[in-house]
Amino acid sequence: MALKYRLIISFIVALWLLWFAVPRLPLYGTDLQFGFSVLWLAFCLLVIGANLHALLRLGRGEAVERHALNKEQREVMKRLQRARKKRRRMMMG
Repeated sequence: MALKYRLIISFIVALWLLWFAVPRLPLYGTDLQFGFSVLWLAFCLLVIGANLHALLRLGRGEAVERHALNKEQREVMKRLQRARKKRRRMMMG
């Protein structure tokens, strides 16, 4: 839960920085000023995208607790996998 709040806060701060800085960045000037503006915008958009990606993926990829399979269950799983492979080969060829 703390991770979610941290991501939300950093996402909001990055959006605020983008909103605050865009009117103040020098788009016309020396090459150095223009380069700084472009790099700053790119980095800010990267931070926003990374936080948004992490927020949208939150909750996925959690490890599911599985109990150990006994010998009979492992054999059944192997037979099922072999049957699936055989069906795939028949459909492909």
